This record gives sequence, structure tokens and C-alpha cells, in this order.
Amino acid sequence: MSGFDEYTLGFLDDAGCRKLFYTYYKGPADEESLGLILERCYLHTLTVELLARTAQNAAISIAELYKKLATIIKQFSRLSDTQLLRHYKLDKDSRNWRVAAAQADIISTGTRNRPGQNKAHILG
Repeated sequence: MSGFDEYTLGFLDDAGCRKLFYTYYKGPADEESLGLILERCYLHTLTVELLARTAQNAAISIAELYKKLATIIKQFSRLSDTQLLRHYKLDKDSRNWRVAAAQADIISTGTRNRPGQNKAHILG
């Protein structure tokens, strides 16, 4: 994508993701709920880190984090492109729209290993 810097982000195995999560999350361990989260985010390194930081900063348990994540995924899966445009007040021709649409597609479909999925696009 022009106008973006591209960084390739790899995937860790389950044990590596758990270690990464607990590096940033200092609340009580909950291996079962964490397993559900890791399954849903497909062991994507950046996503695991962001979710751990979110739970830590929001002072919520891992089970609460999973419930919130499941709710968001359910909501995204119901939104059409038009609803996303209205919700985020985006112009369909904008770069932000394309990135948001791609991220929503990944979240709602739960598809892993699609071309370019492991790349972060940052406005530059």
C-alpha cells in the first residue's frame, strides 16, 4: 500500500504467546480463558501484546477480556461495509477506510494466513 510503512510481524507458538501475554498482564492467571483468547487471535504476536496491555490497563481479568473480545467480534461480524463507514465516519476512498475494512474482515471472519495478514500498515 502506498503511503504506509510495512512491517512483517511473525507468529509465536502457544507457549510463546502465553509468556508474552503474562509479560504485560500482571493480574491473576487464567489459562483456560487465555487459551480461548489465543485461539481467537490466532497467536498473532502484536494482537496478543495489545490484548494483554489492554487487560492490564483496564484492570480486568482475562475472563472479562475474553467476554469483551467475543462481544466485539460478534458485533463486527454483523456490520456491513456501509455501517462501518457510518460508524467510523470514513470516506470509502480513504486509506483509513481500506485499513479499517481489512481489519474488520480479519476480526469477523477469523481467517488466518491470508496474504498480507501478518503485516501492519502504519500511516506514514
